[in-house]
Amino acid sequence: MVAMIAGVIAAHPLISAMMAQSAVYWVGEGDLRVSNSAIFLGSAGADTVLPFVVPVRNCGCKPLTIEKLRTDCGCLAVGEDLPVKLQPGVGKKLRFRLHVTENMRGHITKKISVSTDETDAAPVNVDVSVLVVPEFKLVAIPATIDLGVVTRELPDPKTVTIVSPFPEELLVSSVSTTDHRVMVKDISPGPKPYTRQLSVELSAELEPGPHRSLVTVQTNTGKVTIPVVGIKAGLLLTQPRSIVFGPPSGRKGTSARVFLSSADGSSFRIVRADTNGSCVSVTSDLPSPSRSVHELQVTLAHGADWRSQAGKQVVLIETDSLGTALLTCHYPALLETAAVDSAPPSRLRDTLDTIGVRLQ
Repeated sequence: MVAMIAGVIAAHPLISAMMAQSAVYWVGEGDLRVSNSAIFLGSAGADTVLPFVVPVRNCGCKPLTIEKLRTDCGCLAVGEDLPVKLQPGVGKKLRFRLHVTENMRGHITKKISVSTDETDAAPVNVDVSVLVVPEFKLVAIPATIDLGVVTRELPDPKTVTIVSPFPEELLVSSVSTTDHRVMVKDISPGPKPYTRQLSVELSAELEPGPHRSLVTVQTNTGKVTIPVVGIKAGLLLTQPRSIVFGPPSGRKGTSARVFLSSADGSSFRIVRADTNGSCVSVTSDLPSPSRSVHELQVTLAHGADWRSQAGKQVVLIETDSLGTALLTCHYPALLETAAVDSAPPSRLRDTLDTIGVRLQ
């Protein structure tokens, strides 16, 4: 019986509408009330128009008229023709549009005020908020600063461009590094107001060898952390710095040429060149004549002891006056591998190519 009564009530359209209206908690002190005094529109990007409605209802016993709809910002537009007349118990969805402009940041809240012809009733206020999310975060181009081989006489600073997602002028408030010997200077305006350019170089105090550190740039629109890599050269320069051998050809193996030079152009002799294994050998006239640049031939031998797995071997080159230099040789395993098609360029590469930035 109870189920039958409930079914009859639910099937009657007028009773169902009255039950649905009574299920909503209407907010307000006068006869005009709203379903929610705070409306969150979610997240949106800049230059976006968000349509929305504010449900209202005449909760009094006599007709009333909505005469005024006020907003505290020109970005909030009213989509209703006034006046709006409401009979007792009747509701209405008032239409509005919020234009998210380029200068909006983060969580934005705007206000709507609804006034009626009730002489003693205060306006009904509604807060409308949105989370403004930029299309991308603060970025650095290039994303990693590769200083290459750096000598004392040729610091070779690199320039990095910081790009803000917002149109206003980008201002740098602070720059910090994980190594004080990484020098950041010449902070200058970039090609656009929302960009800044920084010059980064390694200090002469840095000891020879590979270097890795981080540079963090704090701006008025956020911060970005940039990895810095490079090699601080000592008195000797090796070109290339390392060798990656392919599979050996024939019984003679595979060879590569290596040039050893002094950083300041002075002459020196190579006394000896030793390796820590039997796979790689070095050929040169030892002891060599005194000169500023020496050429060596490094050969990956054709042997069975290294076929099963890849590996590396270190060559130690000793000179008469400039100390020693290290050369790392990598060699592959002699295993058959299937050809792998190169991956298509990523969407990021395509995007950067359109703005004239070439990824290395």
